[in-house]
Amino acid sequence: MEKKLVQSHSHYSSQRRLLHFAGSLFVGYYLIPEFLPYSISKTWILILLLLLVGGIELYRSHSYKIHKIEPLLREYEQIRPASYGYFSLGAIILLAYFPQYIAIPCILSAAICDPIIGIMKQQRKKEVGFILGFFISFLLFYFCWQDTPIWISFVSSILGASMVIFAEQASTLWLDDDLLMQIIPGIVLFFFLLIIEKISILPPTDIIYAFW
Repeated sequence: MEKKLVQSHSHYSSQRRLLHFAGSLFVGYYLIPEFLPYSISKTWILILLLLLVGGIELYRSHSYKIHKIEPLLREYEQIRPASYGYFSLGAIILLAYFPQYIAIPCILSAAICDPIIGIMKQQRKKEVGFILGFFISFLLFYFCWQDTPIWISFVSSILGASMVIFAEQASTLWLDDDLLMQIIPGIVLFFFLLIIEKISILPPTDIIYAFW
């Protein structure tokens, strides 16, 4: 019986991490043209997505039924919004208000680095997890800022990756790292962007364009 419980926990942990990696799909938003048929702004996609996630969470919090998603949630998520809600909120804010070269590495860092750090923590290799997370996040930021002067690319990548790791540790019960790992580096890099624009350095260019 105990063995089955361990296997079940491992199974749902794997599913949770796969769901986390799937958060990377948010960047596909940039493949959508600015206007949909009938001149509808693509911003409505973000609004509808936010309403959908909010509706699911509202229903879940007011229902006594056991839902299919319940096994994917951690115990503390029974009394607060689920992590996927926090992740969705962070990604939507970034996509709506931040430029690509900030939004993309922040979303991808949260989607990829957080589960990797979590795996390392379970194996009691927390420091290894932080190093791996920092390195992956650094590469993501560097790729998105690579067409700026090299020192700008390096500083922005150090700032972004450092804030990702800091945010992973700064989470609380009601401020989930799935939100903080996106928003904190996003805000820091936004202010960094203002600084480099003051000294007449051009920001990076977009790296994803609509496919029609």
